[in-house]
Amino acid sequence: MTRIVKTLIGFSVAAVLASCNYSKQKEAPAGNRPGGARVQDLGPLDYATIKQTVIGPQCLSCHSNQTGNKGNLNLETYQAVRASLNRLAYRSLEKRDMPPQGLPSAETSILRAWLDSGAPETVMPGAPAEKPGAGLEVGPVSFTKIRDQIFESKCLACHAGANPAASLDLTSLSEVRNKITKIFEAVIVKQTMPIEPFPALSPKERKVLLNWIDLGMPE
Repeated sequence: MTRIVKTLIGFSVAAVLASCNYSKQKEAPAGNRPGGARVQDLGPLDYATIKQTVIGPQCLSCHSNQTGNKGNLNLETYQAVRASLNRLAYRSLEKRDMPPQGLPSAETSILRAWLDSGAPETVMPGAPAEKPGAGLEVGPVSFTKIRDQIFESKCLACHAGANPAASLDLTSLSEVRNKITKIFEAVIVKQTMPIEPFPALSPKERKVLLNWIDLGMPE
């Protein structure tokens, strides 16, 4: 693994891996908004639902243009939220210090489910919620697993074939190894890839990808 990638991981891996561990945390006490929506009652989750049930009532009193974007964080648009997914997951679901009083349990479950589904902006009517492959975290991690269970559904529509976007063919292990710094920055650090309408990588997918990189990107 290159020195640059190791440096980037050093700056961001704590927050990323912490956001991957939030599902192991205990549920927060009953929320301070009685009668809040339950995740099982909402169906496939899209950004509009998250903004209405979680971000609007719990976050925008601080993180909007009108309220001064406290912490230099604006959460008024999907693009802004998507660019801050690691920070949102870490502060709201791991440290549980944002919002300052903590998220109620219902909203915690809704936000967790949305992040696990790839944080989509829209969901087609009748479409099942995305679920990471059951075997993603089971057994050795390899390029075949990364390609087939992560890249296939979120990247290969653009980055494969005779003329891949940005001249990046993610079906080629040698190509991925040669450009891993660029991939790491776009997918993990800046979170500008995958581009819409493809959903972002879920916390579990980011965790597995980071683990594969840290192991030296084995075939």
